[in-house]
Order: sequence, then C-alpha cells, then structure tokens
Amino acid sequence: SILFVIVDFGIQFWSQEPVRFGIVGRKVAFVIDSPPLKFVLPLKPTARNITQFCTNVSQRTVEPFYKTAPVPPDALAVEDGVHVVVSTTFHALILDAARHSVVMFYAPWCGHCTALAPVYAQVAARFPRDTVVFG
Repeated sequence: SILFVIVDFGIQFWSQEPVRFGIVGRKVAFVIDSPPLKFVLPLKPTARNITQFCTNVSQRTVEPFYKTAPVPPDALAVEDGVHVVVSTTFHALILDAARHSVVMFYAPWCGHCTALAPVYAQVAARFPRDTVVFG
C-alpha cells in the first residue's frame, strides 16, 4: 500500500512530520510512504513533477529517503577497527561486502551501547579485515 502525503507546514498538526520525513525548512512537500520505504519529492509539488515522481518511484529509479546521520567525510572511515556505518552507506559497506559482516546498532545516548563499544572494538581487532567487516 502507498500513502501519499502533501504537507502544509503552517498547520500545527504536522509539527513533527518535517523531522520524520527529513524535509525541515520546506513550506510544502510531497511524500510517498510505501512501507518500509519513504520517498520525498525533491522538487516543487506540481502536477507534472508529482506524475513523473510517482512513475519513478513505481519503477524504483529514485532513491528512498532514509533518516540518517551524515556520511562521514571519509566514507570508509574506521574507528578502532569498526566502520562508521550510516543508513546511506549500509548497503555498500555491509550488504554488498564480499566479506562476512557484523553490525552493532549504536545510539550515543544509550548507556548499554556506550558500555559495549570498547568491547566490540576489541572483538573487531581480533578478526582479519579482509574476511570480516565490523560496522
């Protein structure tokens, strides 16, 4: 199923939608919410742009929107033997890797995550980087 959303951010009800869809700072936006993917029209929502956008989404020729941290300056950045992976680099670093992958999903505000991070780095250091990628 597909949910079409056209948002006028002047209405109080929609106060959290710009953050959820990554469209902060825009007055009007057109979004296709097709679980589990979301697509945000990068252009002004005119009839022509919306029609072409819907065609592109149905043909999967447009990239889905991912709420994500910024890509590190060095996209292959490694900290303590662990790759810094964000949603936009996940596919290339983890899913397309010719190596086995181990991923720790981390939130800096999570006490368990911060406690586990140094142990995870120690485990990553014990594996050869050419056979296993830690993210």
